[in-house]
Amino acid sequence: MKALVLAAGYATRMYPLTKDKAKPLLLMRGQTMLDHCVQKLEAAGGVDGIFVVTNAFFADDFAEWIAGVDYSTPIHLLNDGTSTNDTRLGAVGDIDFSIKNGPIDDELLVMGGDNLFDFDLSDLTAYYRSKGQSCVVLHDVGDLELVKAYSVVEVGSDDRVVGFEEKPADPQSTLAAICIYMLSRESVGLVARYLAEGGRPDQPGYFIQWLYRQVPVYGYKAAGTWYDIGSLRTYEDAQEHFGG
Repeated sequence: MKALVLAAGYATRMYPLTKDKAKPLLLMRGQTMLDHCVQKLEAAGGVDGIFVVTNAFFADDFAEWIAGVDYSTPIHLLNDGTSTNDTRLGAVGDIDFSIKNGPIDDELLVMGGDNLFDFDLSDLTAYYRSKGQSCVVLHDVGDLELVKAYSVVEVGSDDRVVGFEEKPADPQSTLAAICIYMLSRESVGLVARYLAEGGRPDQPGYFIQWLYRQVPVYGYKAAGTWYDIGSLRTYEDAQEHFGG
């Protein structure tokens, strides 16, 4: 199994903090957010290679980070070649880029590099094995207004995804899909097809919204705390929760 950390965004909503520092390299509890991601991936078990995809603007900073860490799992840096927010590939574009340039032909655990959480990914990988199909991590944000910024998911009695809407205007549920996906090898092979058919390359939820209509996708409901660091406010809130 391979893992991919998405770290190629420009985080313009967090300027000036992220103008010259990539969001995943911001500190949280004395470590970068990327360190927290990698530690969670290593604890998941079964991951034999971690890819970090970034952009040309921040590539040297990520290379320096890799040179300074000592994890048991090999970490590979991918540079998508973009240097501005206007030319970014988007999250799905970067997944496609990584699959082609890794290259990656394996089961793939995809994680946004701005996720902070305290649940155990080994439970996700065990759940994935039990289903034998792609899975998306779900979290109840508990607020109908807040969930408008995410993907609202409907699951059946067996937790199979039966409805998925990215950034809904009128959500009927507070159950959100977060940017942690366990993709089967079959689903990995469908990313290029999704884009070739005109799928949006930006928010990864649009890919899952398309994917569950092609192949079975299951929702893994994660308990615990989760932060999507998308603003200075959420970064400050996460610092308070995780101890600075």
